[in-house]
Amino acid sequence: MAFQNLEELLQTLFQLQLVDPVVLQSCLVGLDLQENSPEDLLSVLEQRNLLTPYQLSRLHKGDTENLVIGNYKLLYRNDSGSFARVFRAATLGTDEIIALKILRQRWLSDRNMVRHFHREAELCQKLNHPNIVPIYEVGVDGDNHFFTMEFVEGGNLRDFLKIRKRLSPAEATGYLAQIARGLEYALRMGVTHRDMKLTNVLLNTQGVAKLADFGLAGDSDSVLGSRGETPQHALEYATLERATAVKRNDPRSDLFFAGTIYYELIAGHPPYQPTRNRDERKNILRYMNIKPIRTYVPDLPKEVVKVVEKLLKFDPDQRYQSASELLADLEELQIQLGAHQPPGRLNPQHGAVEQVNLQSGDSDSDSDGELPTAGSTKTVNNLKMLCVESRQKFQTLLRDYFSKHGVRLMLMEDAGRALRRISTDKPDCLLLMGQSIGDDIVPVHNRAVELANDAEIPLITILSAKQGDLRKKMSESIFAQILSSPLGLRDLRKAMHALFGDIEAWRQEQKSLKDSRLIR
Repeated sequence: MAFQNLEELLQTLFQLQLVDPVVLQSCLVGLDLQENSPEDLLSVLEQRNLLTPYQLSRLHKGDTENLVIGNYKLLYRNDSGSFARVFRAATLGTDEIIALKILRQRWLSDRNMVRHFHREAELCQKLNHPNIVPIYEVGVDGDNHFFTMEFVEGGNLRDFLKIRKRLSPAEATGYLAQIARGLEYALRMGVTHRDMKLTNVLLNTQGVAKLADFGLAGDSDSVLGSRGETPQHALEYATLERATAVKRNDPRSDLFFAGTIYYELIAGHPPYQPTRNRDERKNILRYMNIKPIRTYVPDLPKEVVKVVEKLLKFDPDQRYQSASELLADLEELQIQLGAHQPPGRLNPQHGAVEQVNLQSGDSDSDSDGELPTAGSTKTVNNLKMLCVESRQKFQTLLRDYFSKHGVRLMLMEDAGRALRRISTDKPDCLLLMGQSIGDDIVPVHNRAVELANDAEIPLITILSAKQGDLRKKMSESIFAQILSSPLGLRDLRKAMHALFGDIEAWRQEQKSLKDSRLIR
């Protein structure tokens, strides 16, 4: 039912926190609560891009369900399947962008499905690897069962292949190496994927492949029940494993279906005909009689053919026995194909950003390790860094890079709100992007220095090339460092290491002075 009046719409917007209260008040200028309608305010919000089409379509109908779930406001529907829906969402209060996956209502009465949904997410929460999409929170809000994860810009391998048609052997091998790294790590953590397919390999804007939607991880008997299948695309796995007499969750099954991905990336055609027909999918000949890949790519190097054929061996004992074994061959193959970049690493040309030249020049081969927390010489895997950056392209670049190095990035667009947050949710480090903040960078930096001094946390401010003259107006501190563009991401991370080290040295010096006074 549509809103009856403007005041009712206002109360809803305030209650759901869909728009910042101060900004919402500014939208009311020129509107009269008695004379104007809810549609008038929605029109203003639409013109100022303060609500997304998804939010507007629901508010026009007065439908407020699924606008906010848990602590997250839904922005767009990103994907939809028979089992769950995935939304792009933002955290209330911080506007940090995440992906939110919601179990479809039709499964709420099925306790096995609900249990499977939560179990999938909870198992994968422990996975922390650059080639796996991280899961942050698992929760329930009313009838909504959900979990949140990193929002990966860029689409999946299926989307990518539709545009490119097929990839060069070197490029396809690079993606397979990243997939194998993710599988290798997950298996070490006791998790198999069980749903390897093109749509479950996401690509970020830097070309990093990330595994998503882990399926029947672990012992799936309690999930499968009498039906023998969940909506998680398990039929192909079950058919192959029954026919080859291996236990459920055999890791070599993931390698077989990773091989189908590799095949399709190179050939531009799947190794067998896609179908929705259950009987055809259960036909074991489908997985035995795969066309030789040279049917589609006659000049394919024999070394690549060898890897494809070994991955797709029907007999699991003739396949690669582990992702580690596969990776050893892929590393050698990349050298033979002339791909000097180590498998699974970032290409410095991907994600280059012109305005600030904040580009990834990183390589794990010369990595200087994880960042330490302030006040400690130990390293951590969940360092929390608060960053002020409003440009989406830069947000994605920074999030992807730092998550690869175990840093949880909290991105905020409003500098004032970010600084206020320090007192309630202290980060381990603060990063200010001068070009994004603009003319206010001097007062914002100076106030941030005061807060950094009080909280004893490192602060890094990056000035654009045009802001260099402002440096003389900016406060200095043992806790703060000012950098200038152009700057590489690896250079930024090294500067953070150095600043953490300086702070630790200062602390030790202060402790020594205090101890010497006590001795006297």
